Amino acid sequence: MERVVFFLLLLLCIFSLAGCDRVPDKQSPLAEIKTYKDIPGVTTEEIAAITALKSSRDTFSYGALLATEAYSLPDGSIVGFTAALCALLSELFEIPFDLELLTWDNLLHGLHSKTLDFTGELTPTEERKLVYSMSSPIAERLLRIFMHKDMEVQNEAAVHGRKLGFFAGSTTADAIKNVYPVSFESILLDDYKTAVEMIKNGELDAFICEAVADPAFARYDFIRSAFFFPLVFQPVSVVTANSELTPVISVISKYLAAGGADKLWALYQEGDFYYAKHKLHASFTDEENAFLDNLKQQGEAVRFGLSRDNYPVNFYNEKEGKFQGIALDVLAEITRLTDIQFAIAPAANTIWPEILEALRVGAVPMVVELLHTEQRKEYFRWSAVPYSRSNYIIMSRVDYPNLAPHQISRQSVGVLKQSGFYDVYTGLFSGSKNLREYNTLGECLNALERGEVDLLMASENMLLTQTNYRENPKFKTNVKLNASMDSSFGFHKDQDVLRSIMDKAQQYVPMDEIETRWKGRSFDYSKKLAEERAFYLACFVSVLAVLLIVSLGLLVKNVRLGKKLKTMAEHDALTGIFNRRRFMELASMQVARSLRIGDDCFVVIFDLDHFKAINDAYGHLAGDSVLKETAQRVKKVIRPYDLFGRYGGEEFILFMPDINATNMHHATERIRQYLCKTPVTFKGQQITISASFGVACVLPADGVEAAIYHADQALYRSKQGGRNRVVFAEEYHKVESNPPSKV
Repeated sequence: MERVVFFLLLLLCIFSLAGCDRVPDKQSPLAEIKTYKDIPGVTTEEIAAITALKSSRDTFSYGALLATEAYSLPDGSIVGFTAALCALLSELFEIPFDLELLTWDNLLHGLHSKTLDFTGELTPTEERKLVYSMSSPIAERLLRIFMHKDMEVQNEAAVHGRKLGFFAGSTTADAIKNVYPVSFESILLDDYKTAVEMIKNGELDAFICEAVADPAFARYDFIRSAFFFPLVFQPVSVVTANSELTPVISVISKYLAAGGADKLWALYQEGDFYYAKHKLHASFTDEENAFLDNLKQQGEAVRFGLSRDNYPVNFYNEKEGKFQGIALDVLAEITRLTDIQFAIAPAANTIWPEILEALRVGAVPMVVELLHTEQRKEYFRWSAVPYSRSNYIIMSRVDYPNLAPHQISRQSVGVLKQSGFYDVYTGLFSGSKNLREYNTLGECLNALERGEVDLLMASENMLLTQTNYRENPKFKTNVKLNASMDSSFGFHKDQDVLRSIMDKAQQYVPMDEIETRWKGRSFDYSKKLAEERAFYLACFVSVLAVLLIVSLGLLVKNVRLGKKLKTMAEHDALTGIFNRRRFMELASMQVARSLRIGDDCFVVIFDLDHFKAINDAYGHLAGDSVLKETAQRVKKVIRPYDLFGRYGGEEFILFMPDINATNMHHATERIRQYLCKTPVTFKGQQITISASFGVACVLPADGVEAAIYHADQALYRSKQGGRNRVVFAEEYHKVESNPPSKV
């Protein structure tokens, strides 16, 4: 036993020093490409053909639909991803690609009559490749549903039996039916105008097309839209019907294969963001614009108040030395969209009653969270849409008896002073005299843990603070109250302009993604596990000293039982791969080995895209089937000595030793491609899957856990970047953020 303990301690010391050499900076191969002649794989015949084309014309024409990818500014200029693409192609081929906006029927007519050279509006299919020359995909588009504002469509099943419009010649309807078990009447249309008129007249229930069509419907106030059929992606290519232009298409495909796809993806993300920003700023009133101009001219930041211990909404992370949480991430996105700078005020350690009073008297214009109660309406205003939602609960220690709601008023209950918790509790349990008020949430929790109060008026988020962040298993939900707590920004009653600006900006912030990321996040449990193991070891040694013979008998029995339990404890019950705890143990040992022989090692975290939508559309049994199939597919393409485990929910984790950065790019991309290559079959249904990947190198000074953190951050950027892609932790080590699309 002493040898085992010594070995574990030695391994821990080695783990603390584990890491790998930093990967040297690498220059992107695109840096070497100045013109089409520099693209790898371009033939002399292609160069000659393109040179001949350029000698016979001054420009190439490029047609696009009015979309988020191509829209007009007030000065008449066309901007967006497609405009950026045309600028890139103009530079690459050293001839202008002139962009013009067309209707769908005019675009198709121009292609077929060869009066239009190129477009990027068609999805590549085998049938179309017989008619057109088509490049590799330049973008992948989601779908939107455009419908009358009075129409209610809660989910994909609600369109069953409806009259749905699609563009004539598009593949959208077939793509939907290949993924979703719904039946509808397809009505083929030639342009957006006809779709608008038919929706207005009730001849059409909804129009389905790629999400980029938003600008075509934006000016019709009776039409609303939403992302729909999230499992359907529509790739689009650069297309021509003129066989003389085929060499251009071929060279574009080679550019994409040489890393140009990553360049285009960056342009697409930038275009999407600036369209959202353009649409947002177009919605501002004169008064709102004046407010923003004044902030900019004065160089002022909007000051806000927040508490230190309100995980996961806003809290001070002692380990990282900064404020974090859902609200702070939402504010960061609002800053990107509006250019408003935010600053914490008053002092970061101010208690909540003082913060609330500062808001009431107008010393600060806003706070990051203010619970909505009737008592507060006289002094405060709230954002129109909450950025997070949680249920009110009555919290107790885990050993406290479970109560019925009518029993609560007979117990002593702690509550945060001058908070929404107080207002809600007194509203639900009027006349109750058992409340004890505290200045901070920390004081409330300490009082509950000491037994100073029996219960605590709290929220599910407060319980998450203990279980996920503080790793404290001593509390539980005793009673879940029939009242939800909306986390919203709170404003002084005179800050209507600021509130309106932020309401509009929040429409373009991925709040659900931010909330899910924080509520699903878990922190390091190693310290707690080490403390528990030390406790049990001390108990064992004490018993051994008193009852040696009995203990030896129990030890033999426990060893046999332990072998059986070990197998159960080390593997995930659903997928059969390592569970999180065992994965971390093995990864620590692998790092030590890699250090001794001087090899690099990497951590990969990947998350199934739109997994909730799969559960919603097909049921949780289908979701379980997808998780199991994901594990099986990944095991087929990784090496025998790579570690593979389930990190939690739809998140998986890989530890890949003895591999350099370049091969790591190829290996991760190969996993991604194999994973989404074919749909998962469940009870005759075909479920399309994909995953987003984050990758980080294990550095000598930091270790596995730091690498996991940075891989998680890279995963977040992968999701922000559109999902189904691999992103490396660029700030952690300098490598290409996106590997080549072919391996």
